[in-house]
Amino acid sequence: MPCDMKRLKEIANAYSLYLIEDATEALGARFGGSFVGTIGDLGCLSFNGNKMMTTGLGGMVLGNDEKRLDHIHHLANQAKVNGPEYIHDEIGFNYRMTNIGAAIGLAQLKRLETFLNKKIAFRSIYKEILEDVLTFQEPNNGSSPVWWLTTVKLPVCSKVHTIQEQMMVHGIPTRRIFFPLDRQKYLQKFVRKPCKVAHEIYEQGICLPSSTVNSEDDAHFAANILKKILVGKRMV
Repeated sequence: MPCDMKRLKEIANAYSLYLIEDATEALGARFGGSFVGTIGDLGCLSFNGNKMMTTGLGGMVLGNDEKRLDHIHHLANQAKVNGPEYIHDEIGFNYRMTNIGAAIGLAQLKRLETFLNKKIAFRSIYKEILEDVLTFQEPNNGSSPVWWLTTVKLPVCSKVHTIQEQMMVHGIPTRRIFFPLDRQKYLQKFVRKPCKVAHEIYEQGICLPSSTVNSEDDAHFAANILKKILVGKRMV
């Protein structure tokens, strides 16, 4: 779900900040007609096994500044200076993608449109069956999401763990929404005030099965089971 990149760019410009987009789960999404990851100074994509397309592990950095991208490439290759000896002019990292991973990624790229269409279809099925009993995330103005995961907010009276256990009885895996950053132990010293919205979404939110290995029939089945659990309605 792209956020308001126009507003973020205005803030970054006002305070002379670099704008780096975490677009790791949003490959194919757009804001104002532009692909996310290409709007800020730099953008990051992930090709982990559960993302929109995969190379097994790894990802990609996008940008328009050739000098900056060359430096990133240098750091990702252990900051090794060209030449026969192992001379490193900075602290570098071994962040290179393998040739095999890149080959897998190129093959996956050819299927990206199919993957995107599947995600959109799954979300449509869930919304058609469940929108009267759940709250769905809706697009921001100017954004075109890709629905990497269809995430919903359960009724206040529902317990996420209980719902997950009941779904698993039917062989349907679900996932919690990310644990709020302000509750992560290593970040406690930076917290000024609780992030109440993040807490609410975590306590009531759940990610429905959205993998491209699933079929539309699978999505119908999962949606009907969840509806039956929540309200006891006949499966449709």
